Amino acid sequence: MRNRKKKQALFGESLDPTALRSTAKKVIPKGDVSREIIANALLSHFLFSRLPDPEIITLVDAMEKFVIKPGEVAIRQGDVGDYFYIVEEGTFDIRVNDESVGQVEDVCAAFGELALMHNSPRAATLECTSSAILWGLDRNTFRATLAATSLNAFDDIISFLRKVDILEGLDEAQMSTLAQAVDVQRFQKGDMVVRKGDVGSEMFVIKEGSVVCKVHNGDGETDHNGNIKHVDIDLGPGKFFGERALMYHELRAADVLATRELVCYTISANVFNMVLGSLKDVLETNMRVTLLKSLDIFGSLDLAMLNKVAERLIPMEFDEEDEVICKGYRADHMFIIRTGNASLECSTGEDIVLGAGECFGEEALLKNDAYGTTVMAVNDLECLALMSQTLIDLDCRLPGQNIARLRVASDSRFKNMHKARQSFGAGNLGMANMKIEEEEEEEEVLFKPINIKSIGELSCGRTLGTGSFGRVRIATHTASGQILALKALQKEAIRLTRQEKNIMSERELTASLKHPFILHLYGTYQDNDCLYMLLEIVMGGELFRLLHGDGSVENKLSSADTAFYAACVLSVYDYIHMMNIVYRDLKPENILIENTGYLKIVDWGFAKKVVDKTYTTCGTPEYLSPELVQGTGHGKGVDYWALGILIYEMLVGKTPNIMNENIDYPRGFPEDAQDLVEGLCTREVLARLGCMRGGCEDVKEHTFFENINWRELKAKKPPAPWKPPIKDNMDVSNFDDIYDDEPEDIQAYGGRQSIFKAF
Repeated sequence: MRNRKKKQALFGESLDPTALRSTAKKVIPKGDVSREIIANALLSHFLFSRLPDPEIITLVDAMEKFVIKPGEVAIRQGDVGDYFYIVEEGTFDIRVNDESVGQVEDVCAAFGELALMHNSPRAATLECTSSAILWGLDRNTFRATLAATSLNAFDDIISFLRKVDILEGLDEAQMSTLAQAVDVQRFQKGDMVVRKGDVGSEMFVIKEGSVVCKVHNGDGETDHNGNIKHVDIDLGPGKFFGERALMYHELRAADVLATRELVCYTISANVFNMVLGSLKDVLETNMRVTLLKSLDIFGSLDLAMLNKVAERLIPMEFDEEDEVICKGYRADHMFIIRTGNASLECSTGEDIVLGAGECFGEEALLKNDAYGTTVMAVNDLECLALMSQTLIDLDCRLPGQNIARLRVASDSRFKNMHKARQSFGAGNLGMANMKIEEEEEEEEVLFKPINIKSIGELSCGRTLGTGSFGRVRIATHTASGQILALKALQKEAIRLTRQEKNIMSERELTASLKHPFILHLYGTYQDNDCLYMLLEIVMGGELFRLLHGDGSVENKLSSADTAFYAACVLSVYDYIHMMNIVYRDLKPENILIENTGYLKIVDWGFAKKVVDKTYTTCGTPEYLSPELVQGTGHGKGVDYWALGILIYEMLVGKTPNIMNENIDYPRGFPEDAQDLVEGLCTREVLARLGCMRGGCEDVKEHTFFENINWRELKAKKPPAPWKPPIKDNMDVSNFDDIYDDEPEDIQAYGGRQSIFKAF
């Protein structure tokens, strides 16, 4: 059995979008034949086959020429490589451990693609056997070139979309998602772009060229040949047509012809619905979010939760003099006025009149109390109602809220009240009989704060693990005896690898995260040479150890066990993605198992807050999604891809070969798990499970997780599949042996201390 080594993470220097936008293209002259060979080779390789034409052209421009003589070595086994090569002519002998294992004889053959992902040793030697011409692309050029090209194209699309008036209501994140779904279509002069009477399925935004829209004038007037006259409308760059296809399934109202060579950005109605939903619904939800933001009561909610609340608001209509709420009845709703006016009865005898954008009933709702006043409709009134049960279902906490579960009695009039667009007369709401379960949930305190002012109060013991910048040790608080983990990071190692931003980001993000499946950060400290993070201690070892032991085994988990562990990860994703945080380094080595058998995700150095896309290549090679490898920009989708790889590894005992176009599944791989992995590991980001309009909920609702109760899981109620054997808080038997005989060599820091001031 081969020894299974732990997977090593890679990290690139952060790519600054501002700098990328001004990056000069690298253009190396080459003939048409060479360009065609390079382009064909790229398009036939899975890493590049899905790239847009402009990005393929950019890579062709950037490739360097290498002339290799017979007997010379193009790449050598064991050397760390950073070039990818395409063969224009010549042949090579492939040698592994000095034995010939094959030949490279084809024009357009390519090798060394792993060098574009990370600086791993070459797996074989390629020795030239006949005069050869190679075209090479180094990793840094590959990343910077594709990132710059992708970002500039993305900016261009965004600028054009912002000119479309019906899209004005989209927020920044929605506009970014839509920009990623845009396609490019080209037409020749005289081409019919849209034909009157056809069913509209996409809208067009003109990037280059022009069109004429031939619109019938509607009065039936004909020319001398008897043809109905029409009005010509000329449109040029920045103009758009066919936009009603996104909102209505209407027939095209006009013929549209290209009057010059035409390039259009196109948005398919089907794709729009897949990634954002119905445009009408999206704009309605955005309007509701704006309304919620204007109310102080919702001020503490992030955008993701605001959207969830907005989608669950119930439209209700009242006629003039209808009773909306009745004093003394138990509060089950609060109301936000959309149009019209409502009158609140006051003890002073003077009624208060509320208008659009104002709310009522919220105080009683939050306190789980009875309404303190009667509210009447002054005129035709349209409201958005928020149910207390919605807050419970969403686990949404508002200031001053008393969490209680409401149970509605069997009053048939009340049962029918919650239907959307329900209109009802005076008294219907007030007549509802409601009972309250006497069960109040207190806000769970996941971690009690500790008062440790300096690391001098700690006594450090055995090493639990090592990393790129230092190690993690058991630490005992001498005053209280509390056992913790102390992560020490050497500032000089951080400086030499230019990871200052990542470390500061890790500190900031980790401090903000409060979730039962995320390792808790108690505090941070520093001295001249090191940074320290005081962490919750977890003694069950890594998920890697459960799967691979000392690296010599490939344990396979059952579907049920895999679903449990994957669900823990998904619960964390649901939490962090709501805050627009992307994790970017999922792997068994970064997952610890606590004494209950539940998981803790650790090591947040690559995590980042991302609204649209980011361009730094980081993560672990076996878990990298295609967009991360290509460097064309990535977001939350990389986390769902990595989850698919993790599920595969748990079920099979090893990671799939992601260098293949398709993942190979061994015989006996569960059918529902394969469907899930294929959904999570879809190469098209916007079609990837988790990246469509339903987001994380789409993944949670997959049949693979049908036995998971998500609320109970987060509360750690179901028993875990396996509990690690732990004797006491000092038992390190679940961790690899790391010898502490020699003291750690601490390098003196040679940089500016001010960089770490906020740590």
